[in-house]
Amino acid sequence: MKRIYWISGGVLLAALGCWFYYRWTTNERSAWAYIPDDYLLAVESTELQRPSEPIRSYQIKLTDLPILEEAQNGLQVLQQAVTDTALLRSFLDGKTITYSLHAENISLVNYLLYIPYSPKDQAFLNYINSLNTNEVRGLKHQTAKQSITDITIASTRQRFSFTQYDNYLILSKSSLLVENVAMKISKLLDVPEGSPPTPAEYATAQTKLRLNWPNLRTLGGRMMNRQSAAGALISLLPTNTAFRCQVNGVKKDLFVETTSPVKDANPYWQTLDGQQPAPLSSQRFIPNGTAAFYQISLSDPIGWANRLIRYMRKNEPGLADQKAHWKSTYLINPDSVYYHINRELMLCRMESDELNEGGNLLLLKLNRPRAFLNWFEYEAGSVRQEEKLAKFEEVVAGRTIRQIALPELPSVWFGSVFQGFPKTYYTVVDGYAVFGSNVQVLRNYLADYKRGNVWANSAQSQEVFRSLKASPFTMVFNAGKSWFSVLTNLKNDWKGPVTHLEEPLKRLNFLSWQTEVRGGNVAHRLVWTKGRISADPGLLRKLFLQKNIPNPLGRPLQREPYVYKNAVTGTTDLVLQTTDNDLVPVAVGAKPTVKFRLSGPIVAPIQLMDYFGRGRDQMLIFTADHLYILHPTVKGYQLFASKGFSRLPSYQFSLFDQVPERKVQFSLMDADGRLYNVAKSNLQLTPAGQVRDVRQVQAPVNKVNLKGQEYLVMLEPGGRLNLVSAKGLSAPGFPINLSQSFDSPPFIETSDREADFSLRLVSADGELIRMNLEGKVLERQQMVKPSRETRFRLLLEESGKDWLVMQQTNENVTLFDKRLNTLFNIFPITAESQLRYFDFGAETKILSVTDGRGTMLYDLRGEKLIQSPVPSLYPLTVEFAESYQKLYLYGTDERGVRIMTSKIR
Repeated sequence: MKRIYWISGGVLLAALGCWFYYRWTTNERSAWAYIPDDYLLAVESTELQRPSEPIRSYQIKLTDLPILEEAQNGLQVLQQAVTDTALLRSFLDGKTITYSLHAENISLVNYLLYIPYSPKDQAFLNYINSLNTNEVRGLKHQTAKQSITDITIASTRQRFSFTQYDNYLILSKSSLLVENVAMKISKLLDVPEGSPPTPAEYATAQTKLRLNWPNLRTLGGRMMNRQSAAGALISLLPTNTAFRCQVNGVKKDLFVETTSPVKDANPYWQTLDGQQPAPLSSQRFIPNGTAAFYQISLSDPIGWANRLIRYMRKNEPGLADQKAHWKSTYLINPDSVYYHINRELMLCRMESDELNEGGNLLLLKLNRPRAFLNWFEYEAGSVRQEEKLAKFEEVVAGRTIRQIALPELPSVWFGSVFQGFPKTYYTVVDGYAVFGSNVQVLRNYLADYKRGNVWANSAQSQEVFRSLKASPFTMVFNAGKSWFSVLTNLKNDWKGPVTHLEEPLKRLNFLSWQTEVRGGNVAHRLVWTKGRISADPGLLRKLFLQKNIPNPLGRPLQREPYVYKNAVTGTTDLVLQTTDNDLVPVAVGAKPTVKFRLSGPIVAPIQLMDYFGRGRDQMLIFTADHLYILHPTVKGYQLFASKGFSRLPSYQFSLFDQVPERKVQFSLMDADGRLYNVAKSNLQLTPAGQVRDVRQVQAPVNKVNLKGQEYLVMLEPGGRLNLVSAKGLSAPGFPINLSQSFDSPPFIETSDREADFSLRLVSADGELIRMNLEGKVLERQQMVKPSRETRFRLLLEESGKDWLVMQQTNENVTLFDKRLNTLFNIFPITAESQLRYFDFGAETKILSVTDGRGTMLYDLRGEKLIQSPVPSLYPLTVEFAESYQKLYLYGTDERGVRIMTSKIR
């Protein structure tokens, strides 16, 4: 028996000896023991060190995720220093490397890398510790009794530092961060081994992310200018958990998944517990200008509302108190909105650029639209009566926009994520209540919806939606369209370091985030979808003839085609006029089926208006003595003609659209100030007087809505500025005389507040002027005038969204942006040259230059968007198909209309 005891004891001692030897030759602690407590996030991966596989341009790899790309970049300096690639590959192969991200100073973050090693890696360790040549120089120093080596690579001027401890090679591009590790090591003598805060079920994942949420929240406060809706949204991200990352089988998506208990998640998610989502079917209501889209899908809106109200009382008491204040002050009940919601609400944050903040849209699917409108108009009237405010109404595309004077109403209804509505305007569109943060965003939305410029018709968006599942919460983020708003929310110290993320983010294009609450857990799924890029870069900017439409009736055209997006049939139609005054509407790809004989040539630009008040546009067409309405229907086009009238002396007409109290007529004004009324019932045009002392106003003449009344902004070349109503009356404080000469009309800047109304003008001598509603000059800025011959003018964007400053000296034109920074030069320019500016969104701004050779297209950096000028008898019409990232060019020649395409991205 004693022999058995001795044998058993020997085996036990041998086992203990093997265990101690294993612990001595391997890591005594996990890497987490050495990670400084100020880490922001950490990544553990066995695959980031692998060489990148060759992939197609539209495919995705794991390191396309910017966080992982930056982590992998930390290994690049090691690859530059170690020229023996086989030795380096054998050292890194199969190891689980930990990357921790830290804020190094007030505007810089850097990674620390923790690479485990074993006795078989001694050859690599000897190599890196002996680096000291002219190409790669190493210098050693000590911090907290730990030896640190600083490596400098002469060819790239890159630097990194490393130290060895406890079988870990710890390195970083920042020597300061390595010294922080050394300080922590010096305090670890009697500290238990650290362990990562991660659930066990993630132990087999190849790549894991962990967030240190308190540190991230502190960093966010240092980076952001102010508390915003973006901060409220970020607070909903999962915390204290690991993320699993992987690329799908066909390498088009990169997704990150995580599950955490409800008790550890943001309490907002508890409101969605038990909700059964429906598939997203509202793409036709989401405009293509959307930068970020949120959707909440509900099977039980009332149950969700009750939980939401309890959540806001406990977690967002300020918003709950605001609601209670409104109830007692205005005798209204904001909570009634929950009874009108039919399973779905959506928030669209629109794209921004240097001039426009984009605005926000809230869309609520309604049970009974008429009942909602009756209730909400009563609520708005109660607030208006208490505050003694004037009623605001404006008709756009046959729908009436109104206002309720309650700031941040959506956030009071649905929480701080829905911030961004300083004022609230609303209308109803096909069963949805649509709320806008300003009037302009609603105007743009109604125009986009009518033209079909929505996600339902976008190939990119449809590709994203195919990857989505039915979920109570869905967010889709378009990186390219959101970039400017991201930068505006950053403090200046952080803008420089963050801008290097722009290209990786735009390369991925779409981020979708979906959340479900089930079985006591909150499950998040984040998917990066790579934007489609042409597989053959040689195809970019090449012109392709898409279609050739021969001259109808065999007769040459009299003018350029008018391109009309037919909302009735969903087609793109061309309105053509032949030399013998036949008007022929043609659907692209179809044969002409109808023609109309006009009394003469079209003498004024074709204008659109909702003539019948049914939410569809008709075309207003002028000849010298007739007015025509071209009306699209399902069966084709109809033409309504006025009786003949005396020949009009001027043909630069500005249209006063219909307002609620003037539904039976509308008004016109020509460039010399003559007013006309048009009766809708019989198309009777009658003179209505003349604005005095008007001499050839600069065209185009734009309009502005002030206190519910429309005014035309009229600027004469001699500097006389006036705001004139449809009755010929001037706005208070106008006209005024600026005592300068002008070669271009002003640009109208508007926002949701009339106090922010302003005019931008530039004189022929280069003085940039900003004026307010009362005619007071707010700002003057004089540009440098190189010579006496130099003249300045505003170059207005074709749809009135934007403007540039143009400086012309003899044959040279220089373009400036709104901050008067030089964009690029165009040379040569002749007297016949025409410049046009198109703004198709924050990412696509185009300048066309037409001269004797044809039309050339540039972006605002001066880069050519097509390879050579396009010849055309008449000015080239440019359209942009965002769905396919293509330009559509409509040109004319002796044979007819040529439709050309060019892929620009």
